[in-house]
Amino acid sequence: LNLKKLTRESDSYDNNPRIIPIGANGITIEEVNGGKNYLENYQYSNKVLTYIWKDESYTDAQILMEDAAEKLKEMSAPAETFACEIVDLAGQRKDFGLLAYDLGDEVKLINRETRTMVSRRITKTVRYPDAPEKNTCEISNVVTTFTEMQEKLSKAAEIVEYVITGDG
Repeated sequence: LNLKKLTRESDSYDNNPRIIPIGANGITIEEVNGGKNYLENYQYSNKVLTYIWKDESYTDAQILMEDAAEKLKEMSAPAETFACEIVDLAGQRKDFGLLAYDLGDEVKLINRETRTMVSRRITKTVRYPDAPEKNTCEISNVVTTFTEMQEKLSKAAEIVEYVITGDG
């Protein structure tokens, strides 16, 4: 709504299109993945970079493979950054407060040509208090990663275990 100009940059340098997941006691996914101990996703790149992911909390090969596929989906996607020139309508008129934005806010980008919508986060803002029409922001595909989500769940499990076994 308040976008004047959008410039897209993409970087696939650190993409990992292949993952070898290893669980507890060295379990791998061959038995549930047609004999292969790895998963691949060459949707964004055809270079072969392999990431070995070891997580001792996995005891089931099927679940290990499913979670590795989610992790691979994130790791194989290119980093995308959008530089935006915007009209800060909320900064210009108090009755447009609904259109205010800030660092960390989620933004929906809609491509009219491909009829697709993606969620991104504001990762940088530059504000001109005396000239809000000059404000800019940067939007990136920084989302909660599989690893971050897994760490949160692990910490929650530790808390639950402590509460249940800590004092009986």
